[in-house]
Amino acid sequence: FVTTRPNDLPSPNGKLVGLLFDFPLTQEGPPFGGSKEEYIKLFSPLFTIYQLDVCKDSINPRLGKELWVELRK
Repeated sequence: FVTTRPNDLPSPNGKLVGLLFDFPLTQEGPPFGGSKEEYIKLFSPLFTIYQLDVCKDSINPRLGKELWVELRK
């Protein structure tokens, strides 16, 4: 049995990339939403934020509602 805490990922010098939702946070989700400002507060103590920008390749229903994120340890 192995447990991993979020701060253990990725490994030192590793990177974490993906999409985050960019619309007002709700309790009605999923998806639950979030904002660039919230993500910066959440991730900046643990990671260097290399990119956190509007995703340019979103599908039409999510166009303008997703952020591309690249974080590094």
